[in-house]
Amino acid sequence: QEIPCTVNHIKKRIDSSTLAVIDRNGRLLEEHEVGEVAISLSRPAIVEDFSRIPELGRFVLEREGCIVAGGIIHVPPG
Repeated sequence: QEIPCTVNHIKKRIDSSTLAVIDRNGRLLEEHEVGEVAISLSRPAIVEDFSRIPELGRFVLEREGCIVAGGIIHVPPG
């Protein structure tokens, strides 16, 4: 699926080498950082929590034809 999206909120910025939380409610992820982010899609998508069905729990973000990020989907309980 290719669906336009917006990163709404960076909940955590994480150092990719130590996995230490650098910042909460950050404004920007730097290269080689990991983040926990909230993303909204322009239309519904079929996704699943990565721990449940890995094939439906991965994504990539693309900007102007270039991959800029990738990640896994975590669906909060409830």
